[in-house]
Order: sequence, then structure tokens, then C-alpha cells
Amino acid sequence: MIQLQLATFRSFGRQTTDINIFTWWREHGQQFPDLATLARMVHSIPASSVSSERLFSKAGLIFGNALRNRYIYIYNFAT
Repeated sequence: MIQLQLATFRSFGRQTTDINIFTWWREHGQQFPDLATLARMVHSIPASSVSSERLFSKAGLIFGNALRNRYIYIYNFAT
């Protein structure tokens, strides 16, 4: 199954550089469901996590434990 999706994907050839990859995968995800899942995982990884880690650290110092605990509760029990 994945081999067929990969062969079909390769037949598309190179795309122009001015397209949005998330839009492209949204439009073509039905044709390549396994590759679309993989693409979403790969393209959601930040290029560098240092700045985001620094931001989360500073946010924790600003908001403190009460707000953090509230969001943990919402995340765990409201979804």
C-alpha cells in the first residue's frame, strides 16, 4: 500500500516553490493517506526548538503554577 502511494507521489514530479505544503497535502491527502500522515508529522517539527523552549520557560515564570495546573486539567479532562 505504501509503495503504491510512494510511486504515485513520485510521478507528480517537482512542484513549484511558491506553494503551501500544508495546503497541498490537504488537497492530496485522500490520494496518499499514509504519506499525508507522515508529512504532517515531519512538517510540524520546528526547525529549532531552542526559541520555543525559552518561550515556554518564560511563560512558566510569568503565569506560575496555578495557571499551569489549570491548563493541564483542561488538557487532560476536557478533551
